[in-house]
Amino acid sequence: MRHYLLTLITIVLTCTAYCQNEKTITGNFAGVPFSQFVQEVETQTGYRFYYDATQTDTLKITYRGDRIPLGAALEEILTPLNLRYGIDGEGHVFITKNAQIYTTLPPGFFGRQKAADTATFVVAEPEETEEDKAKNKLKASLENKLFEVGVKTNSIGQGNATIAGYVRDEKTGEPIIGANITAENKKTGTITD
Repeated sequence: MRHYLLTLITIVLTCTAYCQNEKTITGNFAGVPFSQFVQEVETQTGYRFYYDATQTDTLKITYRGDRIPLGAALEEILTPLNLRYGIDGEGHVFITKNAQIYTTLPPGFFGRQKAADTATFVVAEPEETEEDKAKNKLKASLENKLFEVGVKTNSIGQGNATIAGYVRDEKTGEPIIGANITAENKKTGTITD
């Protein structure tokens, strides 16, 4: 009985992978917005796409194909745009910027030498380019700012001081909730509300 169950599971997984590769798209896309392209592909394939719209909102897709396997079409369309994709066995298509998404684990991952087990997804981070490093450094400096208040002297003065003010987003002017404010080398501080 156990052998039959394993055989049935293997057949189902193989069929799922085979059927997944058999989904095709047909269309003549000439400078269509990325979201419109995705809607058309979802309609043709029944798959559901997941992506960050802020990474694709300015993209225009130009592609022509007749019954092209979905994976081949996505590879041709997305690779020049530095976008990667992963398709799981349930018809979900995950699109990311630079990072590759794997929807299966490699054979033998759990010490067995059987076919790959399915997983939700595993993300492999790409190597960071110099441009990405500069952007991340700028982002970190915007997230963590140190402000010195008062005049720095060599002598320590006595007394109390009260600091009052607002912490606001530089771009929107909205108050920032949860900003940590501490006194250097002191055990005093507060969090904005």
